[in-house]
Amino acid sequence: MKRLLIFSYIGLIVPFLISCDSELVAPAGAAQVQTQAAYGSCRTYQYISKGGEETNYGAAYGEVLLVGFREGMTLKEKEKLVRQSSLYKSIAGEVAMESGLITLVQLKPRSTCADVELLRDQLQRHPDVLFANPAFKAQPGQEGEVAWLGLSNEFLVFIEPGTQAQLEALVAQTNSTLVFSLSEELHLISVTKTSQGDALALSNLFNQQAFVVTAEPNFVLQAVNGSMQDAASQTVLKKMKQSR
Repeated sequence: MKRLLIFSYIGLIVPFLISCDSELVAPAGAAQVQTQAAYGSCRTYQYISKGGEETNYGAAYGEVLLVGFREGMTLKEKEKLVRQSSLYKSIAGEVAMESGLITLVQLKPRSTCADVELLRDQLQRHPDVLFANPAFKAQPGQEGEVAWLGLSNEFLVFIEPGTQAQLEALVAQTNSTLVFSLSEELHLISVTKTSQGDALALSNLFNQQAFVVTAEPNFVLQAVNGSMQDAASQTVLKKMKQSR
């Protein structure tokens, strides 16, 4: 049986010099109280393959959040929005995905997984935010090379021949978007906060469908040393697209 490899976006993190003159809306203590009240326990994230194998990513990594904003927003407008949270430290950079830009929002030191879940919920209530996704600590075997891996808004789906109509129906049902097709069997799908779930949850859902060979989420990887020369333009997915 054909098998789809995991394609990970190794994001090119581009630093930005951003003014931090204005004060945050709420003091850190107030945000922490709300965090403890609303998110007493942290959610854990899991990927379940087509064959039922489980990959446990654990709870959200407390230092970064991956945010998708409305198309056309400037970096200054994005910063103005996210800096209203007392958890906000800076915008660390942006990663170009097939479906658009992902902005990397760095949180203050000692932010917890509960803080991430709180800010994720707050941001996704804003009309200018398309999604806000967590990052996770490096998986076994990645230590020393990967600082963290962030959940993007995209996942890859490999389907049985002749089942395109079923795929399109499921995409519509889950309120996701077919970004492009690499072949009749291999497709890239994106999600937003209005979809039935994030890219990880929908990968799990698609893997439950008989016509799906496998579905796997795309990740943004941050190297330990922070150096990612040409990584954004050298992803496996882009190479496959260019070689067609």
